[in-house]
Amino acid sequence: MAKARKHVDYKLDPRNARKHPAKNQEAAERSLDELGAGRSVLSDRDGVMIGGNLIYEKAKALGMPTREVEADGSELIVVRRTDLGTDDPKRKALALADNQITLLGVWDEIVLEEIKDEIEDIVDLGVAGFAAEDFHQEAHSLSSRFVVPPVSILDARQGYWQERRREWLDQGIRSEIGRGNDGDKNESGLTFKASAQPIAVYNAKNDYETKIGRKVTWEEFTTTFPNVAKQAGTSTFDPVLTEIMVRWFCPPGGMVLDPFAGGSVRGIVAGLVGRGYTGVDLSTRQVEENRAQALEIIGEAKEEGTTNDPDALTPVEKYGEYYLKRDDLFEYAGVRGGKVRTCLALSKDAVGLVTAGSRMSPQVNIVAHIAKQMGIPCHVHTPEGELSPEVSDAKTFGAEVIQHKAGYNNVIIKRARDDAEKRGWTEIPFGMGCEEAVNQTKRQVRNVPNTVVRIVVPVGSGMSLSGILWGLKEAENDTPVLGVRVGADPIKRLDKYAPSDWRDRVTLVTSSHDYHDEVSASIGDVTLDPIYEAKCADFLEAGDLLWIVGVRRTAAVAGHPRWIVGDSRKISEVDVEADFVFTCPPYGDLEIYSDDPADLCNLPYEDFRRDFAQIIKDTVAHLKDDRFAAVVIGEIRDKKTGLYRALVPDTVRAFMDAGLSFYNEMAYITPYGSLAVRAARPFMKSRKIGKTHQNVLIFVKGDPKAATEAVGRVEVGDPADLAAEKAG
Repeated sequence: MAKARKHVDYKLDPRNARKHPAKNQEAAERSLDELGAGRSVLSDRDGVMIGGNLIYEKAKALGMPTREVEADGSELIVVRRTDLGTDDPKRKALALADNQITLLGVWDEIVLEEIKDEIEDIVDLGVAGFAAEDFHQEAHSLSSRFVVPPVSILDARQGYWQERRREWLDQGIRSEIGRGNDGDKNESGLTFKASAQPIAVYNAKNDYETKIGRKVTWEEFTTTFPNVAKQAGTSTFDPVLTEIMVRWFCPPGGMVLDPFAGGSVRGIVAGLVGRGYTGVDLSTRQVEENRAQALEIIGEAKEEGTTNDPDALTPVEKYGEYYLKRDDLFEYAGVRGGKVRTCLALSKDAVGLVTAGSRMSPQVNIVAHIAKQMGIPCHVHTPEGELSPEVSDAKTFGAEVIQHKAGYNNVIIKRARDDAEKRGWTEIPFGMGCEEAVNQTKRQVRNVPNTVVRIVVPVGSGMSLSGILWGLKEAENDTPVLGVRVGADPIKRLDKYAPSDWRDRVTLVTSSHDYHDEVSASIGDVTLDPIYEAKCADFLEAGDLLWIVGVRRTAAVAGHPRWIVGDSRKISEVDVEADFVFTCPPYGDLEIYSDDPADLCNLPYEDFRRDFAQIIKDTVAHLKDDRFAAVVIGEIRDKKTGLYRALVPDTVRAFMDAGLSFYNEMAYITPYGSLAVRAARPFMKSRKIGKTHQNVLIFVKGDPKAATEAVGRVEVGDPADLAAEKAG
């Protein structure tokens, strides 16, 4: 029989196999403080806790008194809360807390394995609710090596997965901010996207629509059921799923290509684990939010050897048979290159900045960043049309973008000049057309080696070339110069700003690429600007020095994501050479994201399937040989018949028709939530199974063995450390 006993000095179990993350500890303490005690705790005869370590620890910290009851295990002890009735809200909350707080804990796999070794010869493991295979020392080892065990079930319900997910989200990722129900703006700032929701949340919405007999928007649904909105967590793509896909299938320093970018998660996680990322999305607001988050979490793209001293000579480096003048290593306010140096000089004592530029020119972004750094306003004037990455980035950094009907540059230049005069702000001339640009560039010629056979420079406005020629003239250096025209005719500028004998010193050639074409090129590990320097690569010969004027801030580089506003059906036009394709496309017409006709969700399924297959084909054309591709996809039903549309096999077929081989498939399992309860009704009515998984499909382009060798070892790091390292 049980009997009361005097107080003993109870102790926590030093080998407790259950670990409690901070969130669990906070929940337990709050529950005890506000709801009082629920389940009792259990100790051995020596006062060491057997069950309820966390509850005992938090109760003691709160100063709650304890009352001990002795028992020998032959009878069940019931603790009756006499202050709570069946209908008491606290009683209901306590019942939920009693289960949820237990679920928040995670197993310490090492301690668990040690205990298994000590008891399995004496006690059947089944009495503890375990099968032998449930003790996961090997799984713990695999998780340590690969983030999660590399098996065909990716179980996001597991404690280790949820803990890792919280660590990622703690870095400040807010993927829900961006696209709204109208496709561009949502005052709540939330994105409720069916393909990214827990399946249980989507099913709850579907059940509600069936009950009321009409479709509702996500906004209406989550307003009606705010607790479901909290469960949804808005549409944050799983960062752990992103991490393992990128670590397992993309080489370190490689480039990830995502034709259906959506929120910020895939780009930010790829950047933090040392990969580049290029994503395409229709929503300007979504892209702007993604960029702002990446800046906050990852910081600016940095490269070893940069300087912010405008008087310092940027280095000349030797790469194989070429020299590179690294004027792109002058950096200020997150933008780099010789034009930055000139803009900084012109901006001295400015109260506001105004500039004009083409939509593809990096100048508008340079001016915006310097204005932001100086804490002054900025206006940029550009031709009308969809914002380029550079102009969109300038807008993200606070510039007011003023667009004019496309036509002659002189019109836009005059309007920018009038704007500056009206406001008393400083004008940064179009194309940096001023003597300051010449003076800033000519000094940089001083460290050009005498072993250089020829200087090759991209020619846009002609100002960098003018400065180089004056530097050579003053140094009495007769090294010949090849100017590669990549834009409009520079003759008038050269006649005005270059030495009078410039025609005797320069050979001008014209790039075969249109100015607006983006070309992918690099020398060694140096990424060349896709509009300017990359178009010089075909002209280089042994002994040449390529003068790198700069590199645009939105150029794709490892560790720093790039988002492009655009239609994924035009992804063939994107400048990128990918090491890994990773995406989560729209699930057909499962959910309407916007009324934009370019949004694939607005197409009949047959048209969707056609365009989707073409996008996959054009995307993997950017993928290098001997590389992997991965897609997260889920099956969907025809809204009239209820039959599956076969989206998953259609996806497999699209990749295989594009020349890739089907290599792996995995099931990504999300938490059930209330699905287990709600699945009964549709099952009994139509035998439809409650769906709580998505498919992760892996494809390979070329040789799987060579692709595996390209990826190399899987390196695992702590998300907080990765973020601190990048931002620092």
